[in-house]
Amino acid sequence: MLAGVARRVLPDHQPPRNSADRSGPAPAPLRVAPRIPAHRRRNVDRRRGLVTERSDLGRVDAIKADAIGDPGNRTFRLRAMSSEGSATLWLEKEQLQALGMAIDEILAQLRASRVGQSEAMAPSAESGDFPARSSVDFRIGRLGLGYDESRDALSLLAHDQESDPDGPPTVQMLAGRGQMRRLSTEITAVVSAGRPRCPLCNTPITPGSHHSCPRANGKAPHPVSA
Repeated sequence: MLAGVARRVLPDHQPPRNSADRSGPAPAPLRVAPRIPAHRRRNVDRRRGLVTERSDLGRVDAIKADAIGDPGNRTFRLRAMSSEGSATLWLEKEQLQALGMAIDEILAQLRASRVGQSEAMAPSAESGDFPARSSVDFRIGRLGLGYDESRDALSLLAHDQESDPDGPPTVQMLAGRGQMRRLSTEITAVVSAGRPRCPLCNTPITPGSHHSCPRANGKAPHPVSA
């Protein structure tokens, strides 16, 4: 691993039952995460008595971020596929936003260090490129990002909500810098496509509803378009 480019992971996060598009605090700092030692293995969590399949997709052919649903009631996901299989990873808006920030940070460090190859942006993956059913499908509890210098690729590490957060991730994959630069651009577009925000209190406003702004004595300062 490149000195100074840390592998990072979101803190433990348990989303609410309804994983809707909503505002929240700024993404928390990221921390270190382990990797899966083998291509695919069955991992036994002795403390919980669980047996979980672990998957390594290797270097992915496509990776994409998108959202399902209307503004104010969206669910967010990452999709990836390779010759080893495919994955659909469900996550919170804050987790997705933090991932985009972490990608930008690591790419900036790599550019500053002049390590590896160029990061010309890869073409965007289309929804139809992915299989209807993924070989791996779960909600993320912890998400990590790192850099594999030997393969000049970023590594994405995801734990499901039921796995041991101190153990190996449920799925891991590698993506080129151009792919991750494209993913970061998509994440920015997906996150910003939610509900408009009040210009005074920054609260998300559901289209067609009345916004009671605490900074404007309970009245919206002016109409906010969807």
